Amino acid sequence: MTAFHLSWLAFFAAFVSTFAPAALLPIIRENLDLTKADLGNAGIAAVCGAIAARVAMGNFVDVYGPRFGIGLCIGLTAPAVYCIALCTNAAGFIISRLFIGFSLATFVACQFWCTSMFNTKVVGTANALAAGWGNMGGGFTHFLMPIIFDGIVRGGTTAFHAWRWSFFVPASFQLLLTICTMAFAQDLPDGNYATLKKSGAMAKGGGWPVWKAAILNYRSVY
Repeated sequence: MTAFHLSWLAFFAAFVSTFAPAALLPIIRENLDLTKADLGNAGIAAVCGAIAARVAMGNFVDVYGPRFGIGLCIGLTAPAVYCIALCTNAAGFIISRLFIGFSLATFVACQFWCTSMFNTKVVGTANALAAGWGNMGGGFTHFLMPIIFDGIVRGGTTAFHAWRWSFFVPASFQLLLTICTMAFAQDLPDGNYATLKKSGAMAKGGGWPVWKAAILNYRSVY
């Protein structure tokens, strides 16, 4: 169950971080002088980042396992969540949203991990719960971020700085989950990919052979 809870929490954290800017948009828009076009471009950047990262994640988890997939995804995108606090213009905001959008590739690793850890009798339920609870982060962030922002403002910080400090919460949560995933979880019921490959219990594969197998698989056509 460790893998199950870490997988949906990582996906949840990715949604919280990706949609956190939208939760504080009235303040951010005024502070950075964002236009309607800027906001539209930022949204497009986040979606494009998610699409590109999910395609790459599929191959990555096949080769290195879902534990590394989730750990690296939320760990490497956490700095982008921190850095959005440093934005001073539209360009910085759009670039930050692009890199934060990469974190949504955790969906692929999340579903892959659950499928690997549960048998066919319950895997559908496990995947549904993990995906549903993870997606909940997109709504929860609209509740969470304003509370964090208001709390910081009440502490005597100006709104200009408060919205920036607010992003340290989801970013730090991502780092915490990265540490927990790498330290306490494993890829499969039998162990981690690296250990199984080293012992010969699991075949080694990667790169083009994995893509070729996926493209030529009859399930990809029909």
